[in-house]
Amino acid sequence: MVTKFWKCLLLAPAVFILPGWSLFGGSDGPSADVAASYLTNELGNVSNLKLSNCSGDDTHQSCIAAYNRTFGPGRYYEELNMDFQKTPSGWNVTRYRVIKTDIL
Repeated sequence: MVTKFWKCLLLAPAVFILPGWSLFGGSDGPSADVAASYLTNELGNVSNLKLSNCSGDDTHQSCIAAYNRTFGPGRYYEELNMDFQKTPSGWNVTRYRVIKTDIL
């Protein structure tokens, strides 16, 4: 009985520290999957999405997103500036701005 108490007592800090660690810098920045999911919902089918030049702090990041997009019969290459915010459930897109659009 005493052993179980001490195990719980020793593990309790990990339960409180790990969520804070991931929220405040214990994890990587936003992923291409988050950006692709958001853009697919906003713009339609996107492919080959890559994030680069990310900057900011542990809770806010700005990145360049480059991807291919199809719209009807047209195919496009686009670059965006995307802003992300870290939330308890992960990274979310807060805004984006088109930098460049080329017809493929």
